[in-house]
Amino acid sequence: MVGTTSVFPYIAGPVLNARERGKPSVEINPGETDVSELVTVKLPLRAADALDTIWNTYRSG
Repeated sequence: MVGTTSVFPYIAGPVLNARERGKPSVEINPGETDVSELVTVKLPLRAADALDTIWNTYRSG
């Protein structure tokens, strides 16, 4: 989940499904949401900042 609220079932549902199946999930959001405690990795960043960092890290190998 990137930079959106988790109050909608189509957002929270996949996170809950991943947790039930033991699969990892990532939340990129500077605020706390309903699923923040359920995700495997929580990046408390704004979406643009986090995605820039991820992309630059990927490109640098």
